[in-house]
Amino acid sequence: MSERIKDVLDACLPGGQTAAVQGLMCGLIAGGQTRLEGAGWQALRDLAAVQEEQAPPALKALYEEMYADLEQEAFGLDLALPEDTVHCSQRVEALAEWCRGFIEGLIAAAPRILNENEEASEIVQDLMKVGEVSPDVEGTEEDERHLLELTEFVRVAVINLYLTLASSRKAAEGPGNRTLH
Repeated sequence: MSERIKDVLDACLPGGQTAAVQGLMCGLIAGGQTRLEGAGWQALRDLAAVQEEQAPPALKALYEEMYADLEQEAFGLDLALPEDTVHCSQRVEALAEWCRGFIEGLIAAAPRILNENEEASEIVQDLMKVGEVSPDVEGTEEDERHLLELTEFVRVAVINLYLTLASSRKAAEGPGNRTLH
């Protein structure tokens, strides 16, 4: 899936910000935004310096596919990061960009989330720390191992956050909270 994500993002968005944009899109999805429009599209436009007023159809389709994948199988989240052949420092920077994009998307979709959900707030704080990681690494075996562990940490943290927020949304939409007209 990540190769397809990279291909669509590279085709739709100039500038090679694949990791940050996928992170932003995942943040929007985790925040409950079902479609790439409104505040979510504006956040993506700002991040990627896109001029279009509406998302290109291929990008909308990718977003909806990512949303459906997370809804059905959250554990299949695949971060669109550079291949292992790319120097470790560039992959560390891409992971940090992914996290910053994710947080930006989450806040665009659910601005009050950090005040309303303590567990979500803690996960976001951890992701913010990853977003600040310095890419100044030499690429030793230890650096590679740390990057692998950090990438898996981010993936699991995002899945946990998504599941936590989805559960909260479903509870809020439960039978006792619906109004009949």
